[in-house]
Amino acid sequence: MSKNFLAQRDVAIVAYGETKIERASGKTAYELAAAVAAELFRKTGLEPKDIDGLMLGKSLSEAPNTFYSIFMADYLGITPRWSQVSDLGGASACGNVARAALALQAGLCETVMLLAADAPSTVNRSDYGCYRAEFWHPVGIQGPPGAFGLLMQRYMAQHELDFRGLGALAVAQRKGAALNDNAYERFRKPITVEDYLSSRVVSTPLRLLDSVMF
Repeated sequence: MSKNFLAQRDVAIVAYGETKIERASGKTAYELAAAVAAELFRKTGLEPKDIDGLMLGKSLSEAPNTFYSIFMADYLGITPRWSQVSDLGGASACGNVARAALALQAGLCETVMLLAADAPSTVNRSDYGCYRAEFWHPVGIQGPPGAFGLLMQRYMAQHELDFRGLGALAVAQRKGAALNDNAYERFRKPITVEDYLSSRVVSTPLRLLDSVMF
């Protein structure tokens, strides 16, 4: 299939939906996905029978499920001609937009629903292997903050790091959360650069207010 053929098919995003961010809500990834799907159907006038493509981000709650997209499609009443689950972590949402667009341009489907549903504070079935278990865990590196702490240490050895600048980023992100009705309620309170600088260090030089909510 030539690139020219792919370029001839326009792609549009026609609706967006989201749930409120909660911690330990007891809701499953399927329930959260269903809430978003219902909002999308309401906004677009589409029905489950109109969706012939399904794109999912890898779910920590459903990590061992090798048929995650099939189970999700069945739960939502969708019968897709094309489906895919991506494992790009926090980048899955934007990566899936690109992949879904390619599927549409290639004619694999006509209408794709993209879902980034997960409920790790309800149930977390993740089991990281490879270098994490061998090299990270024995020395106490737990997750992304530990890894980014090492990267930032290397950066600081070569360049100056403006912590007030990092604080300004955290303040701006919190300002955005304060304006979002769906944001986690605890994070809808404004912070200052001083709040950032006084927050505890979790992985030198990363502070608590550098981290995103799991």
